[in-house]
Amino acid sequence: MNIAVRQTKVSGWVHNQVMNAPVIEVEELTIDQGREMVGRIVAERFGVGLDEFLICLDRGDYDGLRSSTLHNIIAMLPFVR
Repeated sequence: MNIAVRQTKVSGWVHNQVMNAPVIEVEELTIDQGREMVGRIVAERFGVGLDEFLICLDRGDYDGLRSSTLHNIIAMLPFVR
């Protein structure tokens, strides 16, 4: 376990709270692995392939669509491009 310190300020006083924090391992994806991961999500949610989805996105076909799924996919685009 790692140690994490959280500071809070209450009534002008700074309080330090020491707590155990889990060790988080991160696996980096290659561009191909990222495209595969995002492509699966796009196919499940939008029923199109990743390349077609990107063309439609760049063309503005999804502008105005209020969808948390779309926003999550857009946040994952650095794994793709």
